[in-house]
Amino acid sequence: MITTFQEVIFPISVDDFLHRYWEREPLYIFRDNPYYYNGLINFDDFEQLILSTWPGPENILASRIDPLSGLGHYKNYSADDPHAISKILFDYASGFTIALFGLTKRSQAVHQLVRSAEQLLLGTGSAGLYAKAGEPQGFRIHKDPHDSYVLQLEGIKQWTIYEPQRLFPIPHDDDSYEVDESTLGSSILQVELHPGDMLYVPRGFVHEVRSNAAALSLSLIFRSCKRSDLLQETVNLLIARNPELRRSVQGSFVAFTLENHQHTVHSIRDACLQALSDEVVEQAIENIKRNMTGTIVPSQRGKFSQALRVTSLSHFSVLRKREGNIFHLEKTPAGLILTFPGGCISLQPELLTMLRFILEREQFTLDELSGTCGHELALPLVQRLVIEGFLFVEDSLTPILPGAESSNSSGLLCTDSP
Repeated sequence: MITTFQEVIFPISVDDFLHRYWEREPLYIFRDNPYYYNGLINFDDFEQLILSTWPGPENILASRIDPLSGLGHYKNYSADDPHAISKILFDYASGFTIALFGLTKRSQAVHQLVRSAEQLLLGTGSAGLYAKAGEPQGFRIHKDPHDSYVLQLEGIKQWTIYEPQRLFPIPHDDDSYEVDESTLGSSILQVELHPGDMLYVPRGFVHEVRSNAAALSLSLIFRSCKRSDLLQETVNLLIARNPELRRSVQGSFVAFTLENHQHTVHSIRDACLQALSDEVVEQAIENIKRNMTGTIVPSQRGKFSQALRVTSLSHFSVLRKREGNIFHLEKTPAGLILTFPGGCISLQPELLTMLRFILEREQFTLDELSGTCGHELALPLVQRLVIEGFLFVEDSLTPILPGAESSNSSGLLCTDSP
């Protein structure tokens, strides 16, 4: 079973993908291997997920395009409806495409794939599962404000992709994800996805999906950190730090023109240029990383059962960061703040040396950590980090590939502001 983002885009390397395809053009990978995604999710798993999912609108959507009118019919299901599951199964049999979201919270296998992508790409990921029993078409021609990595699990789907109508769109660029078909040009890619194939669709690229028979696909959805995000956070910091930028604009509604407010415009420009510095931009980056880290779904790897192991830790116990290289360490006047998916904890400043030791390593023993500041400080720190869910107690050491020891060597979402 595949577990990494590298396997999702195989045989393309990550570097080749980032330099040739990412945000630029679609990528179709034909593998001629229907067993490539074995062990991930199949139709039986999909049925079990439906039966065990709270049927709220944020979790399940049904969609069908009327073949005569071309109009879309969309359905959400109420969690308060005792017949919701029966309605979902009926709609599926009636030709609706059923979309199931929030899979990173329900499938450890999917979570591993998304987490692997989050380790390599700057952004946050999620996943959606799309199942249909046959005709008609599930969704109209549309575009998405996020990148999609489509893994064809079962059945066959026909994809047609068009040029984007707006380069690098961001959420809320317009009111609808659907597009006017009369404005489309010629298609740039037409492919038939078979089990084992993968299709990367960058945000904004218009696409249409059809299938004449039962089909199941998994979409890894990735929302990247954009330059506009960095610009917006930088501007927010400038406004917070400079009272001149928070002053009201004088004048009447009619007089509110560029000609009448040249002085105001120059004042804003001068205030921004004077306050803009590398330190402000660096703080904006830190804020984005902190916020992003806090929104990532934590991994499902025995967090509760790990609490049982803290009382039996020995000098030779092996520890590993649960979330890999996704964390944020910040030094504040009150102490240290460690943020990671699923947690945010405050620590004493004197623990900084040991924290650096932990953050810079893929894995370590309690004895190795004790060598930095003593066992009497190392043991309670490790116990707390295990209980909080930041560290994971391994059964034994895992071989580390040469050059993979440093957590900062790959440009991952990992920052240490002190």
